[in-house]
Amino acid sequence: MTQICQICNSNNTRKDSQRKTSIGLKQRWYCKDCKKRFTENALPNIKGNEDTVILAIDLYLKGVSYRGIQDSMKQFYGLDISHITVMNWINRFMKEINRYVKSMTPEVGDYWHADEQFIKVKGKIQYIWNVLDARTRFLLASNATPKRTTKAARETFQLAKTIANKKAKTVVTDGSFSYEKAVRKEFATYKNPKPHKRYVSLRNKECSNNKLERFHGTFRQRDKVMKGFKGNQKQFAENFQTYYNFIKPHMSIDLTPAQKAGIKQKPEWKDLLLKAVQK
Repeated sequence: MTQICQICNSNNTRKDSQRKTSIGLKQRWYCKDCKKRFTENALPNIKGNEDTVILAIDLYLKGVSYRGIQDSMKQFYGLDISHITVMNWINRFMKEINRYVKSMTPEVGDYWHADEQFIKVKGKIQYIWNVLDARTRFLLASNATPKRTTKAARETFQLAKTIANKKAKTVVTDGSFSYEKAVRKEFATYKNPKPHKRYVSLRNKECSNNKLERFHGTFRQRDKVMKGFKGNQKQFAENFQTYYNFIKPHMSIDLTPAQKAGIKQKPEWKDLLLKAVQK
């Protein structure tokens, strides 16, 4: 059994010794080509390992603060790290995971829901725009913007089309005028000149946005704990999108939206993290 050298990528390596750390023993390796020693760890140059990183990510997206996660690491792993280290782990590795999952194309339907929800950023109102596929519940876009404009709506629809690799035939929105021009510009064709359905009243039996409103409730549970954002809202929206699509089973379909959309991916943070880092 050999280990790929983390310095020169050679497989001409051998076991060297074991290093005792606060979270257990780590295997050391020696590279016969570059004469360097390295530690067996999928995530080099961090104090913890992949298990502590995925625990930090999972707890954060379920509502635990950075300092609360710091305390959990101390209690369960004996790992003495700062809350800044926890924040850096989450930001660094979620960017890798988000980049990896965006390379996958979901098999979604032609009927999408779009809506925005307000958030507080440094005490001021801003918006997160979401686009959801009705059939699979796959969240195609989650985009944070400072204002509620047609330009912001179009930007969100463009993100959704890129992930889906297609256009929707029908897009359901609320009565906001920001959507009217945006839907026409991004989805209307000669064969489908009227893709827009506006849900303006509870009495409207033709369509509703209940599926997306349900997602907003899930997002709001985490938002309430944070008591507003401090400038990281765009990153958080992408992180929560990945959590919702790939990790959290949807109650009505008993699968993750990614699995429902035909993506063969285990609903496990560790599997996502290791694949993202290797890629």
